[in-house]
Amino acid sequence: MNCLDNDIEEAADSSGGRGGPQSFASLGPDEVLTALEAIGIRCDGRLQALNSFENRVYLVGLEDGGSCVAKFYRPGRWLTTQILEEHRFAHELTQAEIPVVAPDVLAGGSTLAEGDGFRFAVYPRQGGRTPELDNTFHGPAMRDRIGQFIGRIHNVGARAPFEDRPAIDPGHTGTSRSPSSGRAVCCHPTWRSRGSLPRASASNRSSSVFMKRRV
Repeated sequence: MNCLDNDIEEAADSSGGRGGPQSFASLGPDEVLTALEAIGIRCDGRLQALNSFENRVYLVGLEDGGSCVAKFYRPGRWLTTQILEEHRFAHELTQAEIPVVAPDVLAGGSTLAEGDGFRFAVYPRQGGRTPELDNTFHGPAMRDRIGQFIGRIHNVGARAPFEDRPAIDPGHTGTSRSPSSGRAVCCHPTWRSRGSLPRASASNRSSSVFMKRRV
């Protein structure tokens, strides 16, 4: 069990991102709590699975009465360098006083840790609510405020492109076809030659913030 940095990549990376035999079938409550305890997070046994399309995300109770959110990444989905690059962008946004929830910096100095073949990050718990965009009185102001934040996120994203994360757009990730049905499918970049994909542009860098339905 250890924290990861830019110079360390797991076995899934060396196999082209396809991932090894590890799967979420072997990630249970005991494994989640053990991984967190191993990096110094004192859990009290409370564990609640949160909605997540691709990864595994849990609300974790802490001994001091508080809680945190632990995000376990699907093996083989992203390279370690790509995850860390997204983490750095989130922290870049918080430094610009944009209210996003960035991952905690862990005891080893990284925002990413590994345990039993699973990479994970820990986030502070942050409450929120769905904006009432159609509210007669407050909706216009809410829409304006959200638009301001989106503009600020794009301004930060325009400073530099991602170096490791590939571009995600219809031209590069949505043109492959299933050999069985012939239908267009979204082909994940790590399933292709890593050298054939362009780097993410500034707009892609900003767009990563809005793809948090894959938390």
